[in-house]
Amino acid sequence: MNLDENGAIIFPCDYPIKVFGRDVDSFEELVMSLFRQHVPQEVPLLVSSRASEKGSYLAVSITFRAESRDQVEALVATLQAHPRVLMLL
Repeated sequence: MNLDENGAIIFPCDYPIKVFGRDVDSFEELVMSLFRQHVPQEVPLLVSSRASEKGSYLAVSITFRAESRDQVEALVATLQAHPRVLMLL
């Protein structure tokens, strides 16, 4: 991620987001569908997931090419508003 002299992100850039939730009912698919509301199908996503030690929770990490701060803010708002999303990084 490139930053300007004031430390602000320069767009477009590759932007990582990690989404945490309970590992039930295809949580990763849910996260992907929420992402696709803000990131077009033609934009590739680098996706990895990791279950918690006991398998109760899932962390889905997605890096995508963000075009603007507005796009990232809208995506984050959508993710935070969903009741199955417990935390974002």
